[in-house]
Amino acid sequence: FFAPPCTVQQSKLGSHRWLGALIAARRLIRCSNHPAGLTLKRMRAFAIAARRARVHAAAPRAPLSAWAGVPAAAPDPIIGLNQDFANDPSPDKVLLGVGAYRDDGGKPYVLPSIQAAEAAVIAGAPNHEYAAITGDASFCKLSLEFAYGADSAPLAEGRVAAAQVLSGTGGLRVAAALLERLPALAGKPNKPVCYMPEPTWGNHPNIFRDAGVEVRRYRYLDETTKTTLDYEGMKADLLAAEPGSSVLLHACAHNPTGVDPSPEQWADLSGALKDQDLQVFFDCAYQGFASGDAERDAPATPSGHRTP
Repeated sequence: FFAPPCTVQQSKLGSHRWLGALIAARRLIRCSNHPAGLTLKRMRAFAIAARRARVHAAAPRAPLSAWAGVPAAAPDPIIGLNQDFANDPSPDKVLLGVGAYRDDGGKPYVLPSIQAAEAAVIAGAPNHEYAAITGDASFCKLSLEFAYGADSAPLAEGRVAAAQVLSGTGGLRVAAALLERLPALAGKPNKPVCYMPEPTWGNHPNIFRDAGVEVRRYRYLDETTKTTLDYEGMKADLLAAEPGSSVLLHACAHNPTGVDPSPEQWADLSGALKDQDLQVFFDCAYQGFASGDAERDAPATPSGHRTP
């Protein structure tokens, strides 16, 4: 116990209290090999101080983590329906959650066209080589032809750029990041703003806000009927939008209402917006799924992009 404790490493001190106990002990022992002169009272005081210091140094401490303050995200109410459906024992239950084709047994129904496409990809024996930074060139080309029309003048003239992205949400995030940079790239002083319909898909505002884009709203669903389009209100709000802003439009099968402008309204809106200093951004997630016909579901994009 009285071995000379005069060479304690600084890294092992643990705390100011431990350091204080060590200094007190050194004073009591006088840092010598001769403990003579220490009274029994002093020895007991030193033992108590040393014991307290050891207990303090060994006490568990709460771990410090950069993740400690990160809150859990709120559960998705639509995805949550899937779990509620799985937990429901009723034999007559019907899933009204995420939109997907299902058979009479409630199981996912894979379209024959999707099965044929998967078989074609596998039969082609892809080499899994890295794609270009903008994705697979043939995929981008065919996607543009599908969305714009193979006879689109801007496509034929090489005035449309494309990039392959990961899923619809990934595409929105990449587009939002570009729109956030657009004012600065164009040398304009205005802040990035995007107008979205009221209502719109619940993740649209979150994605754009996280990218640094201010979100504003324009009228869409008629407040009286709740089932029809307030076209005049929509048009008036978009014509009054701040110059240099972006406008998000649902190309078809508006989410969550399913209410779309008519072909005539799309044509009128296209002509009106061409005279405005606005960037028109189409979220085209359901082309071909609204009516079952991809061409019939495409009045928004051809009317807006097939003219110079």
